[in-house]
Amino acid sequence: MNGHSDMRKVLAAALAAALCLAGCNDGSSDNDGSQNVDIDLVGDQSYQDIAPPVTTTTSASAEEAASAAPTVPAGYKLWCNIAPYEETDWFEHFCGKGEYEPGYIYYELRDYGGRGKPLALLEKKFKDSSDAYYQTDTMMYAVSLEDEVVEVDKRDGSYRVLYTAQYGSVDILACSDRVGDEEARLVYVNDGDYIVQIDKNTEEYTLPVHSEGGISEIYCQGTWLNVATCRYCVYDKDYIVWADGDENWFWYHPEVDKNEPLVQGENALEKADPSWTIGEEVEFSYPPLDGRTGRVEIACTVEDAIGYREHGMEPGYLYFGQGVYDDYQYYLLLAKRFDDSKTPYQNDDYFYGVSEDKELCRVNKRDGTYEVLCNGVTDFCCTAVPGFTEQAEYMLYSDGKNVIRMDVETGGTETVASSNSGVVRVIYYGWERLEWQESVFANNAFDLSLGCDECKYSQEYFMWEDGGGNYYWYHPERDESEPLDYNALTNGGNY
Repeated sequence: MNGHSDMRKVLAAALAAALCLAGCNDGSSDNDGSQNVDIDLVGDQSYQDIAPPVTTTTSASAEEAASAAPTVPAGYKLWCNIAPYEETDWFEHFCGKGEYEPGYIYYELRDYGGRGKPLALLEKKFKDSSDAYYQTDTMMYAVSLEDEVVEVDKRDGSYRVLYTAQYGSVDILACSDRVGDEEARLVYVNDGDYIVQIDKNTEEYTLPVHSEGGISEIYCQGTWLNVATCRYCVYDKDYIVWADGDENWFWYHPEVDKNEPLVQGENALEKADPSWTIGEEVEFSYPPLDGRTGRVEIACTVEDAIGYREHGMEPGYLYFGQGVYDDYQYYLLLAKRFDDSKTPYQNDDYFYGVSEDKELCRVNKRDGTYEVLCNGVTDFCCTAVPGFTEQAEYMLYSDGKNVIRMDVETGGTETVASSNSGVVRVIYYGWERLEWQESVFANNAFDLSLGCDECKYSQEYFMWEDGGGNYYWYHPERDESEPLDYNALTNGGNY
């Protein structure tokens, strides 16, 4: 969660538009994999042969905060910037006009409102490179001029040193940002020719990568690159994507302690060797959900449609979209095929959809379990109005002969319409939205005069079609279905 001045994330987003990092098993590069790379690949030889022993470091006692740093309530979101060593306009715009000390951390004016002069967080100097700091709602992670990796509490200016350089200069700092993890669980820096992984909670560090060619880029879990990634690493492993000083790229696989070479294609980073795999010894399984939730989607079932088997998704299966564990890989929720022609409904806890076997299913999004609510379902819809109603009150579905209404909150059901010729379609429109679209866009797709003024804004009304092609408007206020000229209602559109 970086502020305006943290250009590192901006640069990462720009990189995303041009790069697509290849995953372990689905690379498609035609490159022959040949490279002249002078680099130690961790895992190809013993760890002791290429790196100093792993050690543990503890921080020094926290320094007293500078007297200028105010105390703010816990949970208050603060934003800060490091004063530049060369004069720039942006710093005064965000942090105030007046004298400031280059390298000091200053609060942004918006945190305290009004006009003012720069307000320092603490009396300690840091490197001002956008590649060398990261901040969360309450903490700043930055590199001091003494090459210390420092965690600063933005609420009171107290700080601790997580790591001090031992092999060279620290010029790059990145923090893990995987959705669902605590903020900045791991801190990554370069130290000379090494990448250092620091656990801020235990204050222990390891040296997973050593490169004779130096380190020029570090990306870790949660960094948005819009990439097709290694499915073994991406959900819960502490992988690293990095580049050496000669712009040779690698994917570090922590589960096998190996670096996989990547090459830059025309528009993407691809596997240097398309046949490279993580190895037979690694057994893949999805990590547990642990009660997490997010938006679910049905993998596309139309073979010639855009998105078919996107990111390796099996057609018809349920997947969490981006955002449950990270920003790159889809997470399988339920290996059961659903009909994506029947628009599903979901809230934070449940997904409602029709399976390919015509079962109306309610899927618990927090653990993947499900129950069948009805068999032989011919159609299904909910009464939520996107943009106007946040939560659906009712589900409407047909078992072939009846229209059944289910109360979403209680789960109670009742039959509200029936036909001897069957029920093939159930229709619900949000009339608030239809009228708004017509007023704003002059959209005359519907003849709004044919909507029932008594009940069209209710979540209990609906329209339905029987097996003979006849349409009806169900009026909940009098529990009655009235014949409807649906073609006239839709101005011949038959939506």
